[in-house]
Amino acid sequence: MNFECGSNVVIGASRFCPAKPTETVAANPPKAEPTDIGADSSPGDAPPAPAVAFELNHNEVALTLFAGDVGLHIGFVFCPEGGTFKFVHLAFHHLLRVDDCPLDRCSIIGKLPFKLQSLRYLRHALTRIGTDLPNIPYGVRIARKKGSFNSRGRYALPVDDADGLTCATFVVEVCRGIGVPILIESDWQPRPAEDAGWIDQICAMLANPRFGATPEHIARVRAGFNGLRIRPEDVAAIIPQWRKDGKPLAFNVVDVERKSIANQALTCCSEGIDVDPAQLNAVAAPQEEKATVEGMSESNLPIRASDGPDHAGDD
Repeated sequence: MNFECGSNVVIGASRFCPAKPTETVAANPPKAEPTDIGADSSPGDAPPAPAVAFELNHNEVALTLFAGDVGLHIGFVFCPEGGTFKFVHLAFHHLLRVDDCPLDRCSIIGKLPFKLQSLRYLRHALTRIGTDLPNIPYGVRIARKKGSFNSRGRYALPVDDADGLTCATFVVEVCRGIGVPILIESDWQPRPAEDAGWIDQICAMLANPRFGATPEHIARVRAGFNGLRIRPEDVAAIIPQWRKDGKPLAFNVVDVERKSIANQALTCCSEGIDVDPAQLNAVAAPQEEKATVEGMSESNLPIRASDGPDHAGDD
């Protein structure tokens, strides 16, 4: 299972799903409204990739990865019952977003290879999250994030000293909540050559008054960074590496795979996303003005039951 790549990746069920990727090169997509601060790589200089029509049916969930202001950004793509395809992601501090698909940006996208029942739980949890739009702080402490979501997609800080989630750990915790832990965080190792300046960039962005992060929160985030970081491409690596037994993946497995995924994203999406931090107030709208996911009501959301190997124990 691999990632598809292209400018203006088109997602749909029947009308947007030719049997093969289109061969025509798309015109340069319009500049997207800034929705993320991403991770930590720089795009190259290759020309934009051809447009791709990506086949995703209403029973499936995908991850999409694209270049942001300071690197890569990741989130879920799915279709709520009776709705249209949505991109659900933690854009930044207190900024959970639900965006329409297709995205007006270059991205790579791949289907989550979970069992069908787990995908059903995941779709219902994402529907709940997209309806509630929980106010999730941006935080980096890997060890203190477990249990951020329950099986129905309800969010709460799991412990008093938790600082929040990143775009990558948002994906990790939503999956854990529905009973599918995807990474062995206790196995994680520092990558100082790549992540040394990342926490400085994050804290500088948090200090922007538009995000409303308090000095206490920024200090907690800085103090909580111990050199361990789950990157967006680490999470994306579960797609080609997921095992049939459904057990979470170790650091050494995803660290090898994530390099090729990051390279694919940055080569495919070489034009990058030009996000001016001064313009980020455009997306920091009041909670009640954010888009939500239409579809399921609370009474229709399932309570998770055990469904075999996808429910491997916590790491």
